[in-house]
Amino acid sequence: MRKQLKKVLILCCIQTGGVLIATSFIRSPSYYDPLYLHYPLDPTGDYAWEIETISGFYERVASKTFRDQCATPVFACPSECATAAGCTNTNGPQVYNKVTTEKSPLAALFFGKACFLGEEAFACGMLTQPCNPFLFLSKLCPRFEYEEAGCVIGGHAYTDWERERGAWRLGVRAQLPIKAIDMRQTNACGTEQIEQEAGDTVVYAFQNVIPGNQNSMILANGYRFDLLNSLQAQDGTPLVTYTSPGGLAISGIQIGVQDKFQAAMAVLKKDDGEITFTPPVPPVNEPNNNTYVLSNDINGGPLPADGSGVNNDYYFLNIKTNYTPIELSRAAQQTLFLVASSGQGNGLSYNTTILVQNVIDQAITELNLEGLDSAIDFFANNCVSFCKSERVVGAGDLDLSVYGGFHADHGFADLLLRLGVPTGKKNHDPRKLLFQPTGNNGHVEFGFDLEGGWKPCDCFGLQLGAAYSHVFRAKEKKAAPFVGATVINIGPIVDAKVSWGYFTGHVDGTVFHPRNSDLGFTFGYELYAKRDDKVSLCATTATDFCGNINQPLDAKLLEVNTNTQTHKLRGSVFHRFNYFELYGGASYIIAGKNAMQEAEWHIGCSIYF
Repeated sequence: MRKQLKKVLILCCIQTGGVLIATSFIRSPSYYDPLYLHYPLDPTGDYAWEIETISGFYERVASKTFRDQCATPVFACPSECATAAGCTNTNGPQVYNKVTTEKSPLAALFFGKACFLGEEAFACGMLTQPCNPFLFLSKLCPRFEYEEAGCVIGGHAYTDWERERGAWRLGVRAQLPIKAIDMRQTNACGTEQIEQEAGDTVVYAFQNVIPGNQNSMILANGYRFDLLNSLQAQDGTPLVTYTSPGGLAISGIQIGVQDKFQAAMAVLKKDDGEITFTPPVPPVNEPNNNTYVLSNDINGGPLPADGSGVNNDYYFLNIKTNYTPIELSRAAQQTLFLVASSGQGNGLSYNTTILVQNVIDQAITELNLEGLDSAIDFFANNCVSFCKSERVVGAGDLDLSVYGGFHADHGFADLLLRLGVPTGKKNHDPRKLLFQPTGNNGHVEFGFDLEGGWKPCDCFGLQLGAAYSHVFRAKEKKAAPFVGATVINIGPIVDAKVSWGYFTGHVDGTVFHPRNSDLGFTFGYELYAKRDDKVSLCATTATDFCGNINQPLDAKLLEVNTNTQTHKLRGSVFHRFNYFELYGGASYIIAGKNAMQEAEWHIGCSIYF
């Protein structure tokens, strides 16, 4: 058992997908989305209608998300958690509203954190009595990458009404992408095992009761409070009582005292959550890194009620202090060790210390970690597979557009109305963690584009565009967002109605060959800015994976960090040979917020009739 406690391993095999994204749509616009792929070329002939067929291939990849490392976490304790747990947990969810070039693993975008404990997906971000201790002992650090490849097929037709200084134009366009989306883990499932905090929750060591006396060696253990908080006494009640009349108690044994000289147990503050010596230690005390302390050396005074204090200092538990804030904060628990003390400083009051340690060790034995599923297996037993890969292949959403405008020798202006028809594959089960919808997940989209350009000379054309689209409300399957949860999108299935909107703007320059106006290259910039998702849940409560019924839900957790923004540089080359055009290029997102850092390349052709 002790060996098991010292070597609990993290299984960093988690992959994530559609349900686990913080936002309903994580991809930036495709190269093929704008009306014109470059500054418009002259018609191929004097026809009533100019007809163009479009076919192209593209690929985009991403393994990082843009995340400001210095952003201040924002966490408000919901009223439902005020007397439950998590009120002082300031680790998340974290709200990031700053555009940055700094990057984090994609898990930070999908879950809200790059690494997290399983219990953080439950109400209040903390389980006071976990149904599986590995939910708070094992930290999950998913590492994965996104890859999308596909082709776009479509058609574009327009007609002009010639005027003295140009022509009025009316046109239509239709496009349908067909894509394959892969979410690939960068660590093979189960092969990367990292020793983690669970191995640090208990430290077994022999210590000297009286310094310099080799015959005073005793077993003096250190127990971290997050482990203590999960243990039960023999009668099934919590092992630790934070509000007993005599101060903090272990299975009814009062260990709160009036001053440090009465302390049979002390508290060691370790900000990193680790006691770093390798037990069993030699018969030499290690100052400020020890599981046993003389009462004379308890240098921090009474432990504050919230567990705050100075790193490496020792504290005694005050008989008059209510330590409930520690009970409600996993973050505080992970920095506090309950260790042995000498009482009067001469090693004579060790009976209480031995009794407390025996009670705790018995509770650990009854916990029986060796017979429990890991956190990965726990979620798998609830139909949430973290180790299953998935490849989604299918059509995306059909894009239909109609536009009108005026085109002249030195410029043009068009207004386009766009309709997105939901023909893509939907995610019907959020427990399929790797499933990525190929479109808007069943939403109808409507928007408008303004496109304009100026061609001051035959060799150069400047093109500007701005567009806004609204994705109408539709019902989706979501992972239940429990009130106060500090990671998102892990949980049982609930129905939610979701909508959002987004803006795109671009500026592109086209350079034409001085002797061939059908040959050239483009370079430009694109801004993509998505608004927060608007989410309403069809239920107010749900039963969590531990079987706790009527747990309250909070739709706002599904709206956190969904205001996406990307800044993209792009370029392409093109050449039209009579009625056939070839083009190819690439793009790269250089900065953003709540978005993937995408790299994309494309190649395609158009045939004119």
